[in-house]
Amino acid sequence: MRILYKNHFTAVVEEEAHSSTGKKYSYVVVTGEPVAAVLPVFEDGTMLLELQYRRAIRRHIYEIPAGHADKGEAVEMTAKRELEEETGYTASEFAFLFKAYESPAGKRQTVSVYLATGLKKGKKHLDDTESIQIKRVSLDAALNMIRKNMIIDMKTIATILFYKEFIKAKK
Repeated sequence: MRILYKNHFTAVVEEEAHSSTGKKYSYVVVTGEPVAAVLPVFEDGTMLLELQYRRAIRRHIYEIPAGHADKGEAVEMTAKRELEEETGYTASEFAFLFKAYESPAGKRQTVSVYLATGLKKGKKHLDDTESIQIKRVSLDAALNMIRKNMIIDMKTIATILFYKEFIKAKK
């Protein structure tokens, strides 16, 4: 394994493997600390989305609060921290929804997703590099935003659809 790039939460490494025919080849993998994401849902069923500029794609997108775990930090604590930092809200209840890989062909990093309820308004604590606006939407509005490609973030799409299918459908 050869490290091509590394910062405080991500590394890009080159690894060697053998094909099914025994041929040796190299591939590049992004590794890093786990990511936690959270779907904040209010008592009336509306949810909180963020509108945030993403430099990699050079546009603003809607997504749920999320961030990398600090070294050694439990992902549930990361979800709680990111919710408050990015939206200013805290939650009295957190429920684990699912854990997945965003792009397992080239990224060895998991995303753990939580549902936050019992929301209480507090104060945002944005990083210097963040500029986030929050928007409260109904589930139907969020689904319509997915249909119209207004929500294009994979973790956000998966989380909203998971919530609709497995959480909201039970109520």
